[in-house]
Amino acid sequence: MAGLLDALRREASEVVEDFRSKGASGVLADAALDVRDLAVDASAWLQRDPDSSGNSGGPVLLAPLEDVMVGDLEDVRFGDGSKATVRVLALDTISVPPRARVSREDT
Repeated sequence: MAGLLDALRREASEVVEDFRSKGASGVLADAALDVRDLAVDASAWLQRDPDSSGNSGGPVLLAPLEDVMVGDLEDVRFGDGSKATVRVLALDTISVPPRARVSREDT
């Protein structure tokens, strides 16, 4: 809790310093640029391909998601094409793409 209060104090003092150094119009101009950046990022996110896996070459479970349960031993394929057997520790089926926490069995 103390860390949160310290962070809020720092942010407040930075806002005050921004007003002192840039003036109100400079702070508003910075805010407008930040809003534009947020809009561009949101637009790119909305236009992404929903069918893409989104894993950026990371490990991929080879079994169909509906067949995977916590505790199962499953195979994964890594970005370099190698494979390993893992135990499924947890599943997150709400995220897109779905995710799983796993533990390698061969190490």
